[in-house]
Amino acid sequence: MLSPNRLRLYLREFEVLAKKKFGWLGKWFFLQPIWVLNRKHVAGGLGLGVTLAFVPLPIQMLLCVPLSIILRVNLPAALGAVWLSNPLTAAPIFFFALRVGQWVTNRTESWKIITASNSITDLANLMENIWIPLFTGCAICGSAAGISTYLLVNYFWRVQVTYSRKRKKEQQGFKS
Repeated sequence: MLSPNRLRLYLREFEVLAKKKFGWLGKWFFLQPIWVLNRKHVAGGLGLGVTLAFVPLPIQMLLCVPLSIILRVNLPAALGAVWLSNPLTAAPIFFFALRVGQWVTNRTESWKIITASNSITDLANLMENIWIPLFTGCAICGSAAGISTYLLVNYFWRVQVTYSRKRKKEQQGFKS
């Protein structure tokens, strides 16, 4: 099993190598907070990733890296959470966000295409009708999901640490 000390040694070696290869980007990419595994940074990374998963454009991962560095949250957690909206889950997520956006903006006009020609003009007409509710719904759902994720990870991390400490004290009490 890989111990935390061995993992730190590998990360240090990788950091030295990457600083040589990445040059000036190495100092930003290897800031300590974006690789730390503690409650605050992991919860922030998961919250950021879930929030960005609701961005309806294919730039989620490109936004994730600089925002993780700026906000100093765990980068691997954020990148993993961005994949909440993968090719299998994107359609239901964005359809739900569209419905939320339609409800909030009160724009319930029909957005079905009458013709079945699947042309670029039909797609442009469709996007003209739904882009405001879609982006509004994505912003609302992404913010709510990100904040909920952050709060839930914080809560369950604290519960787990409290439980572990309590169990450790009980085990030490039985040994003596």
